[in-house]
Amino acid sequence: QSLADRAVGDERPTLRDHYRCQPEIIELSDLLCGYGLRVQTPRRSLARQVPLLAGPVLLQPVRGEQRRAGGSWANPEEVEMVVHLLGQLMRGGIPPGDVAVITPYLGQLELLQRTLRRAGFPVDADHPVDRLLLQERLFDELRPTSLAVGTVHRFQGGERPVVLFSTVVTRPRSLPFLNERVNLINVAVSRAREHLVVVGDPVTLRGGRCTRLLVDKSLHLP
Repeated sequence: QSLADRAVGDERPTLRDHYRCQPEIIELSDLLCGYGLRVQTPRRSLARQVPLLAGPVLLQPVRGEQRRAGGSWANPEEVEMVVHLLGQLMRGGIPPGDVAVITPYLGQLELLQRTLRRAGFPVDADHPVDRLLLQERLFDELRPTSLAVGTVHRFQGGERPVVLFSTVVTRPRSLPFLNERVNLINVAVSRAREHLVVVGDPVTLRGGRCTRLLVDKSLHLP
């Protein structure tokens, strides 16, 4: 990076044209990071298949409880809601390989993996195809067939048409973990190409500078 900085001097090129996410999704990244993007993404929606997906950015309110899970946190009520939402998506014909479930917390990830496997969902925790092939659309026959389930950090570089983001937090004192890491929220929202579904407590999320955007810029599901 230092060599590149010296080479370009004050004339550093900036890539501003964006072709991947729906405008409402990447707008969140723009608000978080000030990219100044020119969004060129064609309009796409899966709402005709699944009425649940009524907009590009959705919030599914859950009045759950953030609980200790080893050295991390989990929210069982959010996990139950994720299972319910995935059931709606699958019944609507959305293939598991088009969906990712991500969360900031390892404790929630482990609970999600156990619960989804028990519920019979095909789970691929490593999703190597996302990072190596699917992004570039090089080998259509190698498209994933399982749900991608991971932490936000592990899913950096991946993408799916539909992403469920389980936020976990219900305690205001945990908000700094999310809101002092702008890149964490930026990565989480920008993994979704067509639809981002935020699962969490809107009252708590509104208390954070970054997480407030997830509430204020979304269509709230009943």
